[in-house]
Parts: sequence; structure tokens; C-alpha cells
Amino acid sequence: PIINVRTGRYIGCEALVRLRRPDGTLAHPHTFIEEAEDSGLAVEMTVLLMQRVRADLEAFYSRHPFLKVSINLFSERLPMESSYKAKEIIAGLQALGCQVALDDVGTGHNGLKYLMELGVDIIKIDKLFIDGVSDSGFSKTIVEALIKLAGDMQIQVVAEGIESVEQVAKLKELGVDMAQGYFYSRPLGP
Repeated sequence: PIINVRTGRYIGCEALVRLRRPDGTLAHPHTFIEEAEDSGLAVEMTVLLMQRVRADLEAFYSRHPFLKVSINLFSERLPMESSYKAKEIIAGLQALGCQVALDDVGTGHNGLKYLMELGVDIIKIDKLFIDGVSDSGFSKTIVEALIKLAGDMQIQVVAEGIESVEQVAKLKELGVDMAQGYFYSRPLGP
């Protein structure tokens, strides 16, 4: 679930795919994504996920149109080959009424370059930085800078990986409105 930290109300969710191995264990998401990409099934799997989400949530969403549903459309482990093509796709999704978020901001290849080039609506600040937001160290400074930058660019912020009431309090103080993490709920589903 994605929560409005000011009201405590659900404002949406992120749909996730998990691979259950024959022994019943779940594959780590990074391993699973890599396997899906290597097998050539990532795009087909994403399309099926989108169809499943629509089928599962269509009736509910018609009664609650304010809710957001997030779906990761592609892996961000590698740098994008063409930010022009990505920007074109993002603009097309926005023209349909979708909002586009940049996931795991601040880690890996999700640097400020993509934030500047892609025209996203939302940034999701990675848990790595949220873990230290209540301290006075670099994590707090980075989170503050990302929140300020997003505000100046009129981009919404979601804080990922919330695990404590202290983090929620600090993020409210810093101006974050949306969050998700184990503090609110572990992943749900079958």
C-alpha cells in the first residue's frame, strides 16, 4: 500500500510480481527480474501483470477513482540506452492520464540526469536513504535535498521502505506526503 502520511489513509498500491519456486520459497526480486530479462519474458510478463491488475481492480477502482496503482514497467538496473525514447513513452502514458514515477531515486542508475530528462510526475526515494532520515547524517541531507528539488520541479515524492514511527514523523516534518513500507503493511497477496 501507498499511504498519505498526513492523513494515514490509503491512496494506492504498488502491484508486484513474485516468483514462487517449486520448493515454495520466493525468489529475490532482483534475481527474478534478471531471470525474466535474460529469458526474454520481461515485456510479456509486464503486459500480463497490467492485464491482471486491471481485471482484479477494475470494479473496485470504479468506486474509488482517486486511488493510485503503480506498476514497474521496466527494470532500472541498467542505464537507459535512449532517454529520448523513454521520454517519448512517458509522455504517451501521461497523455493517457497516467502519472509516471522514477523508482529507487538516488541509487544505481537513477540519478539526477533521469530526473532532469524524463519529465516524471513522482520520485520514489529509495529505502537506503529513508533508513537514516531520522539521523543527522548524510542520508537526512540527501533526503532533504531530493524533497526540495522535487518541490521546485513540482514533482511528488513517495518515501519507500518506511519501518518506524520516527521515520514517518521526520518525513512529515520534511514535507513528504506519500510513503510505503513495512510500517504500514508487508506485501499482500496470495
